[in-house]
Amino acid sequence: DATLDPLDALRRVSDRVADGDHAARVGPLETAELHDVERAFDRMLDALADAKTRAIETKKLATVGRVAAGVAHEINNPLTIIRGYVKTMQEDAPASLTSELAIVDDEAAICQRIVDDLLAYARAPALRRERVSVRSLVTDAVTRLETVNAGPSFRVDVDDAELDADPVRLRQVLGNLLRNAEQTGGPVDVTGRSAGGTYTLAVHDRGPGYDDATRARLFEPFFTTKQSGVGL
Repeated sequence: DATLDPLDALRRVSDRVADGDHAARVGPLETAELHDVERAFDRMLDALADAKTRAIETKKLATVGRVAAGVAHEINNPLTIIRGYVKTMQEDAPASLTSELAIVDDEAAICQRIVDDLLAYARAPALRRERVSVRSLVTDAVTRLETVNAGPSFRVDVDDAELDADPVRLRQVLGNLLRNAEQTGGPVDVTGRSAGGTYTLAVHDRGPGYDDATRARLFEPFFTTKQSGVGL
């Protein structure tokens, strides 16, 4: 297009964008006086493309949120009942059935966690801040995982501090990071450092990491690289 008459090139690109080709750009024009026009035109097209992408994502996420809330609400009640009966059965079950019932309870717990994730995703985020001890939070999260799983060891080295934070949300984020990290197979290091009025909590695993394409989609709901994952 840039090799055509400059004004004709602008018209042709405008027509292509109107027809749905949002990747169309003018590119360098031979007429030096129109370089600023060409750059401004292409910047405008970039902005329009970004706005369209954001609008589509917003609409899609709103629809998914409504569906997720309905499905999660209907599933959560029977899951709670199932787990209640399993725990009652475990109290009187013979030793030969104890491990099998534990597996049933674990699988139901996984389903319930997915339901909780769906509900949390569907709701507008609301934080309930309070004073939280980082060391207690991390110790509790690690202990829970070590009690349930015989995975890699966790090495904890955190500066204790009192944070103004939502403990439920913070525990959810930390729990997800720890569960993902333990699946890499190596030891997992959890470090926490307080400096300059901020606190940095990090989970280091021995996994291969992500390529750029995957990294760009990490916060996209329902995107996952795991066969059994849900991407929340």
